[in-house]
Amino acid sequence: MIGATALLRLALLQLAALSICTNALQATHCSRRRGVRRKAGEDDSVPRPDPIYSDEAVVALCMNALGRNDDPVPDAGLRTCWNFSSDMCRAAVGGSLADFLKYARNPTFAQLVDHESWSGKLGNRIPATQTRGALTTNMVTVQTNRGQERKFLWTLQQQRRPPDQGCWLVHECLYVENAIEQTL
Repeated sequence: MIGATALLRLALLQLAALSICTNALQATHCSRRRGVRRKAGEDDSVPRPDPIYSDEAVVALCMNALGRNDDPVPDAGLRTCWNFSSDMCRAAVGGSLADFLKYARNPTFAQLVDHESWSGKLGNRIPATQTRGALTTNMVTVQTNRGQERKFLWTLQQQRRPPDQGCWLVHECLYVENAIEQTL
């Protein structure tokens, strides 16, 4: 089981590498995004997809942001999750940031917001094919702010096309008690 501390360290190391190589990475990042419109509702005040983030780092970024949802701005954790959501995931929750913020208030998803702690366990990795990017699953165990333990299955997919080519995005996040019903 990968602890939240280990994943946070990984994310911080990746951010440190990013800041050490600021000029080179900024030029690459800017040229990769130059002339490409941002996706609707993406928020620049919170992390955005970048190929530097591994699948595990994306889960860590989202979970750590959700754990302190209103830091540094209101709903920063939810906005981070929105930024790292695939188009299919966005469509499933209404298609706009405003709809996602409403959706996130439901009793199931709300257990992730302002949680006490979390830990993750890397699941299956399925290599990319000619028609889709690689897939990975992560089992996340959350200690809610009400002291309950809940499990969520995160599925991420590596993007094959610009503007997020090479980035890992959340394809779905299922509450484990409901996951079996969703897959039948």
